[in-house]
Amino acid sequence: MKGLFLNYISKRFGDFWAVKKVKVRISPERITGFVGPNGAGKTTLFNIISGELKPDSGKVFFNNTDITGWHPWKIARMGLGRQYQDVRVFGSLTALENVVVSLQPPRVESPLWAWGNAGKLTRYRKEYEEKALGWLEFVGLENERNKRANELSFGQQKLLSFARLIAGGY
Repeated sequence: MKGLFLNYISKRFGDFWAVKKVKVRISPERITGFVGPNGAGKTTLFNIISGELKPDSGKVFFNNTDITGWHPWKIARMGLGRQYQDVRVFGSLTALENVVVSLQPPRVESPLWAWGNAGKLTRYRKEYEEKALGWLEFVGLENERNKRANELSFGQQKLLSFARLIAGGY
């Protein structure tokens, strides 16, 4: 089954249970939110799902794969992304370049690969820029594509961060 499944996830900090026996199935076709007061365990749960924390017990499954305890970068490469409350953009890159970064497969990030494949890199760059522009249009930032990220308003930076997140999942 596609989606996210948390199977009796628990996490303690000392004698305090931040999350205890959480069992939930989240379908990819639905928008799901976790609501609760401060200290209810929402952030701890997100940290466990994204690999920032390991649960004390229970399992996390994403698209039928047990991802419990995986590194965050490995979980992100599977298509399960996370956006933080604070803005995390590459300020010196343009909005377009920020989204292009999330589209590049790991091999393209290798300087050795890039050096030996300069022609392919140029072709890929154009393809990535077209896809990135589509995601900027999706969030309403197509007119800001050539602005440096640190020149955008806070709200625009949040949209840019979101565009980068969803682009990396496709």
